[in-house]
Amino acid sequence: MVIGWIQSADLEVKELGTLTYTQALQAFVNHDWVAEQALEIELRAGNNSFCPAGLGLNNEEDTVILHICPQNSNRNMVFFIRIVMGKKLLGLIPQTKRLTDTRYDLTDEECRYLMRLFFEEAYEQLRDQLNQRGHATPQGEG
Repeated sequence: MVIGWIQSADLEVKELGTLTYTQALQAFVNHDWVAEQALEIELRAGNNSFCPAGLGLNNEEDTVILHICPQNSNRNMVFFIRIVMGKKLLGLIPQTKRLTDTRYDLTDEECRYLMRLFFEEAYEQLRDQLNQRGHATPQGEG
């Protein structure tokens, strides 16, 4: 089961509930990302809190998250987050680690492919494919 949401530039979250791949794709295609980008620019200019708007997907256990943030014409920033169990503190207390892969400048087509892998629970393949695409830093940086 995959749960989705839209994260707005102003930090508001619109819960989408349980989604199929087709429903997630429709949310990605139909949301007004241009308006979100304009809002982000406005918030940034006013020194207000903001974040990149995007479509978020997580598995039922909330241990794997795919967040796709449209940046401009057919270009997206993608976060792939995994929560994994680490060693126990003092041999007793379970510790978790958050592993994040971030890529920039992915096309809409590449994002649809990554979404498909997410829905298939092909998380290792998703990570590998993500890291073979786009850029590790925003264009013009690093």
